[in-house]
Amino acid sequence: MQNAHCRLGRLEYLRSSEKTNTQVFLHVDHYVGDGEQAHLLSLFGGDAEVGAIRAAIYEKHVFTLTFPDGGSQKIGFGPDAECYYGSLSLPGAKRSLRHLVAVSAALHANGTAGQTFLMHLDAETKDLAWATVVLSRAATVSGEQRPDRLAAVHHTECSGSDEVIGPAAECLLNHNVAT
Repeated sequence: MQNAHCRLGRLEYLRSSEKTNTQVFLHVDHYVGDGEQAHLLSLFGGDAEVGAIRAAIYEKHVFTLTFPDGGSQKIGFGPDAECYYGSLSLPGAKRSLRHLVAVSAALHANGTAGQTFLMHLDAETKDLAWATVVLSRAATVSGEQRPDRLAAVHHTECSGSDEVIGPAAECLLNHNVAT
């Protein structure tokens, strides 16, 4: 695979105390977030760097994420984030890489904490996604209440709920949906 490094993001962690300064950079291959709230982050690097990031996530610190297009954003996971890590063995390398996947509490409780995340939403899966959201909320939906384009999810203010699926839902689910 040529130029694979051009498709990677970069995570930067800075921490300063009276006696020491810590600066860690790692490669990011997957990220899902909503503004400054990170929900999923997959990164890899050396043992010490991945360990520092893991500790910082549990301590609710903030990071700077630089996207492959050059844009950057401050991100954090908030309380109760989970981290899963392992090793990647590379042929010919003396040491293995460490891999870390961090998941926010909201994504970990997907569908049960008032928020549903839909991944890989396209024309073939929109009916399945709609049925899943409706079933998870135990709601009955007639054909005219179903949004024609679930892929065009946008945030709409509605009394009694924070955000809903498009205008056709008419506050039916009282449930956040993020794509």
